[in-house]
Amino acid sequence: MGIGLTVEPPPATIEAVRFALDKGGYTEASRLVKLLEATPVS
Repeated sequence: MGIGLTVEPPPATIEAVRFALDKGGYTEASRLVKLLEATPVS
């Protein structure tokens, strides 16, 4: 996919992206992914 994540994303995150893809299309999903990438993972 080209997203440089070193940790496996939690299932809830994957579901959220799938939901965004289904409801808002690629633009909404990519916006969500950018938001998630900008959020520091502790």
